[in-house]
Amino acid sequence: MGILYSLAFVAIVIENQSFTADSKTGHAVIDIRGEKQVRIRSVVIDGKRAQFEKRWPVAENGAPFIDYYPLNGISIDRSEDVLIENVTLRNVVNLAIVVARSKKVVIRNVTIEDSGSLDAQGKNNTTGGILLEEGTTNFEVRGCHLRRIRGNAIWTHSYTVSPRNREGVIADNEIDTAGRDAIQVGHAVNVLVENNTIRNIGYPMDVAEGEPVGIDTAGNVEGSTYRHNRLFEINGKCFDLDGFHDGAVSENRCVNAKPVAAYPLGNFGIVFNDSHPESVSRNIAIQGNVIDGTKYGAMFVIGSGHTISNNSFLNLNLAQSKDGLLGAAIFFSPGVLRPNPPRGVVVKDNVITGHARCPAPFEGVKFERNRCQ
Repeated sequence: MGILYSLAFVAIVIENQSFTADSKTGHAVIDIRGEKQVRIRSVVIDGKRAQFEKRWPVAENGAPFIDYYPLNGISIDRSEDVLIENVTLRNVVNLAIVVARSKKVVIRNVTIEDSGSLDAQGKNNTTGGILLEEGTTNFEVRGCHLRRIRGNAIWTHSYTVSPRNREGVIADNEIDTAGRDAIQVGHAVNVLVENNTIRNIGYPMDVAEGEPVGIDTAGNVEGSTYRHNRLFEINGKCFDLDGFHDGAVSENRCVNAKPVAAYPLGNFGIVFNDSHPESVSRNIAIQGNVIDGTKYGAMFVIGSGHTISNNSFLNLNLAQSKDGLLGAAIFFSPGVLRPNPPRGVVVKDNVITGHARCPAPFEGVKFERNRCQ
């Protein structure tokens, strides 16, 4: 049965209890709305997915996910000063934890396993993990362990018309096996993603959908940093910087060690993009990263003011593609959905190995001291 708490401005403490979803569970097993000083500690939740799951399409048409998906684990809406700590969630039908329109939220030392539902085609519909959305601010997701998540593991999300999520930290988490993205920063300002360990993304392949990403970006994202993360076996892209600008991707390591057949959804290591109408790819520092083993090239680049330096791009183009785009170590494009050609881009002190073509001179790009083998 869902536990609904909504006594405004009264501290809520839930600790040292176990909850199980049943036929009366509605929006979430624990559903909290309009509260201040929420503490959820040492709680175990069993969502009974095998008993209650059904097929759901991905939410669309501006519907916040918190309002769209039922049968979640913990739901926090329009609340402030929230701590979720030492909680275990298993077999949740949809979102293990969803937070919307809230501020001062800490999610720490949480374990999530075997959660998320599928769409009508049997593919993941983004659910299963931790979601913060609709202008959630001052949040932290730290020291969590997520395993066998059908959709995204840890992510922020807001539609174009929604307020952006702000001032967040996603750090020191371990993610193993997710069908979509391990971490996604969506429509956000000033988010730090650091010291996360990520494995087996885009798996199992029967539920993987589209282009899974180790650390993804969506919407309009600025002033954010992805650093010191370790990624292994990514059946997709290591980093997608769609809508990312005025930020940094530094000192990360992404390694694929299997034969190319293990990565049917494989792609470039790092991809720039411009899907959001209000974002322009500019002023990104890509520094000190190791990208080792990509199905195609190391980077797909658009935009201005970037610095790509001191990276090791190793064992590129495992597919040995001869295509002009896919076979390039670094492919420079004049834009994707709108013109945004490289201008003032510096590429220096990088090491490049594998079957990819070395970068050729390109207008708007300055090359210095790169080694290509």
